[in-house]
Amino acid sequence: MVTSTGLVGLKPGAERFARDPAKKSSSFIDGVMALLERTEYRRCESGEDREEIFHLRYRSYRAHGFVPQTGQQIVKDDLDDLPNCYNFAVYIDKRLVSTVRLHQIDRENPLGPVTKGFGDVMSPLIEQGDTCINPSMLAADPDLAREYRALPYVSLRLVIAAYEYFRSTYCACLIRQEHTAFYRRIFGARQMSPSVPIRR
Repeated sequence: MVTSTGLVGLKPGAERFARDPAKKSSSFIDGVMALLERTEYRRCESGEDREEIFHLRYRSYRAHGFVPQTGQQIVKDDLDDLPNCYNFAVYIDKRLVSTVRLHQIDRENPLGPVTKGFGDVMSPLIEQGDTCINPSMLAADPDLAREYRALPYVSLRLVIAAYEYFRSTYCACLIRQEHTAFYRRIFGARQMSPSVPIRR
């Protein structure tokens, strides 16, 4: 099956994701805030925690037909082992519900999904001194995602926290074409490259 992916990014101002209630109903915002009170974020650096999120990625991507069936039932790549990689698990009521991977890309650590996939766009920016938070491998438990309607907002809160913590110039990520409207609406994202066909 042929689909497409592209590079989207935003400049400073992404914090409006967490601070602009005007675009969402008060009941929705109340629901997000209530869910946040039950949420724990945990960085997974090694051992069973990392294996758990690799398995979650597999179950999530397998449920959507993005990866083939494998014996190990994990999804990981060499980018998970880079020094600028931060893998996070998101727990609600002590249950693992989602995961997101972040790379902080700069001159000292120029590798990440966006420079690997769209180096022609991102590498010149990094070489001139810009920095980038690069989220990837966002995955949610397919059995629990329907239960938590606000889960994408709760999970992507990590991206904004990292963006502000590192004082990054950009937040940029590779996304599927059907997700562009969400990122444009929530993050004020703009497309940084043409979509390209990929096969799965």
